Order: sequence, then C-alpha cells, then structure tokens
Amino acid sequence: MPRFSAEALPGFIQSGANPDQHGVDGDAGLIESSAMGATRPWPAPIGTSDDAVALFASVLADGGREVLHVAHLDAAGRLLARSTPAPGDAETVDVPIRAIARDAILAGACGVIIAHNHPSGDPTPSRADLCATRRLADALAVLDIRLIDHLVLGGGCWRSFRAMGLL
Repeated sequence: MPRFSAEALPGFIQSGANPDQHGVDGDAGLIESSAMGATRPWPAPIGTSDDAVALFASVLADGGREVLHVAHLDAAGRLLARSTPAPGDAETVDVPIRAIARDAILAGACGVIIAHNHPSGDPTPSRADLCATRRLADALAVLDIRLIDHLVLGGGCWRSFRAMGLL
C-alpha cells in the first residue's frame, strides 16, 4: 500500500483554508488555483496517482472527519482549480454530483480527480465510496468530463480507484 507524508512531499500548495469553510464567499465551493493561498501555481501537470496524492496529502492528512477535495484539470493535466464541495463527519462524506459537475464546468475542466480521507486510518474504499464514484464517473461522462481518479487517504497510506481497476 503506498505511503505518504505531507511533510516529506516537496512543492506543496498550502491552501491555508479553514476546514469548516467550503468555497470562497459561498461560491459553490469553487476555489480558483490562484486564490488558494499559494505563493506559486502547482508546478507541473498531474499525470500520476503520486502527483495527485502530493496535491491532496497536506489537506487530507490526519483529519478527524472525512473531507472531500476535488482537483479540476485541463486536457494537459494542469490544475485549473480546487474545490471542497461538501463537509463530512467522522465516518462519511457526501459526493455532491451536481456541485462537482458545476464546478468542473465553471473551471473549464476536462478532467476531475477527487480525494477524501478515512479518519479510521484504513484507506480501503467502502461500498458507499464505490457506488458514489461510479455514479459520479457516469454523470461526468455525459458532460465529456473524465473522472481521472478517486483517491482515499488514511493512516499515512492511500488507495487509487484507477490503480485498483475500479475506474
């Protein structure tokens, strides 16, 4: 199982976002990449699961509740925007399909990567994770937006739906 350490990954964008704040001024959770509190844009296209984990690990590491983050990418895999569309609790987080699709359209995204944490420390996807991912992938496909991957982080490890053959 791949492991990560938020401190050990170079090039992090530290969002500085309040985990209780979802979006910018209530703007549907869409956070433009230039408004994420970063001193520079994400340095390179996101082409692998490792790249995506590097993007999300700092905001998902060791959380006490599940949180969903979304990266909106252009056709070359460059980060256009990030969003946090819904709050979660200790055991679940909603995957709001309409909000994710809307944010992807507003960002002009060709692809989306979603990631959430499992506070239990076990990054194994749940049955609910599997169902929600399939529904999201199908809904985005109708809009010609690809769900590139769904990552689950927990206990310093992560799982990729794409790597597991689930996407």
